[in-house]
Amino acid sequence: MQDKDEKINQWLEGNLPEEELLKLVPEEEVIAYKQILNEVDQWIPDNDFKPLDIEEIIGSKKTITKKISWKNNHRNLFAIAASVLILLTAALWIYNSQKFTTFETPIGQNKEILLPDGQSKMILASGSTVSWNKDDWSGSKRVLSLQGKGFFSVERGGKFIVNSKKGNVEVLGTQFEVSDITNEFRVSCYEGKVMAITNNDQQLILNAGEEGRFIKDKWSEKSSTTNKTAPWLSTQSTFSNVPLLEVLNTLEKVYDLNILSEGIEVNRKFSGVIPNDNQEVAFSLVFDVFDINYKLDNQKLYLSK
Repeated sequence: MQDKDEKINQWLEGNLPEEELLKLVPEEEVIAYKQILNEVDQWIPDNDFKPLDIEEIIGSKKTITKKISWKNNHRNLFAIAASVLILLTAALWIYNSQKFTTFETPIGQNKEILLPDGQSKMILASGSTVSWNKDDWSGSKRVLSLQGKGFFSVERGGKFIVNSKKGNVEVLGTQFEVSDITNEFRVSCYEGKVMAITNNDQQLILNAGEEGRFIKDKWSEKSSTTNKTAPWLSTQSTFSNVPLLEVLNTLEKVYDLNILSEGIEVNRKFSGVIPNDNQEVAFSLVFDVFDINYKLDNQKLYLSK
C-alpha cells in the first residue's frame, strides 16, 4: 500500500502519467481524486490576507514581513488533498476486505463449510485454506479459491468454479475433490461431471468414477475409482483382494503423497484395513506384508525392495 500512496503523490505533483497510476489504482478511485483536485483548483484565496508583522510580536524596530504566495497555498492544498486521498484509499481497502471470507484448517483437522449459496457444502482438508469474495456469488456464477485440498458437494445452479494455484475446476452441480498440495494437480469426480483446466489451458473432462492427475505439465491417463467420496473423509480404508497399485493410489490421496514405486511389483493383491489418520501405521500395515522398504522425504515416498 505504501508504493500505491507514493504513486498517488507523484501523480498529484505532476510527476506520473495517469496511465501509470491506473495500473495500481482502480479507475473509479482516480475519478474521485480528480473531483477533489477540481475543488482545489476552484479555491480562491482570501483577498484580505495581510503580511505578518513580526515587530508587533517581538517589539523590534525592524519590521519583517513574510508573504505567502498562492503557489505555496496551492502546494499545501495538494498536500491536504493527498492526505484525504490516502484516507479514502484506506477506507476503500477496508470496505473491499469486508467482502472476503476465509477459512483455514490446522493440521490434523477437517472442517465442514456451508457455502454462500446456502445449499452447497465443502469439507476443507487439514492444513488447507479456502476464500471467496461475496461479489463472486451471483445467480450466474459461484467462485472460490482453494489452497490445499477440499471435497465439494455442489447443488445445481450457476457455474461453480474452484480456483487453485495450478488450475481450476468448473461444474454446475456434482460431488468432487480437488487436491493442489503436492507437485501434482489432482481432481476426482464422484458424481456428475466436472471440467478441470490447468494454468496452461489443458482441459480434462471427468465423469463420475473418474480421476485425473496433472504431473510434469500434462494430464496423465484418466483412472477409475470405486470410492463414493474422498477417502480422507473416512477414518479407515478397506481393501479386499485388490492390486497393490490401488492401495498406493489411496495412500497418495489420503496423505497427499507422491509415491515413487519404480521396480516394485504393483499387481500383487492386498486385503486388509488401513487407517486414514495414522500415516506410520498405514505404511507398516501395507509395506511390511510385501517386504517393501520405504523412505519419506518432503511428501515423496520412495519404495524399494
